[in-house]
Amino acid sequence: MGLLALFACKSPFPPTTKQGIPTDHTVKIESAMHKEGYMYPYRPESGCSAAECHHDDLDGGTAVVDGVQTIAPSCFQCHNTKWLED
Repeated sequence: MGLLALFACKSPFPPTTKQGIPTDHTVKIESAMHKEGYMYPYRPESGCSAAECHHDDLDGGTAVVDGVQTIAPSCFQCHNTKWLED
């Protein structure tokens, strides 16, 4: 149960500046930075579901930010199954 809290969106721990957030992620929602178009992340123009970002399933994984390989978080850590697009 304690491990689950470490990966939750909201946490009892104070927020810290996250490393590797792309500069185009300028929309702050609670403690997470989002890119414009985040409301429709599966649309190609949002870029969220690109292979180098959160991947086509939005489950995150390896990503390239400013030429450096990093790990993009899963969007579902905070959003569950919110995006059921047509």
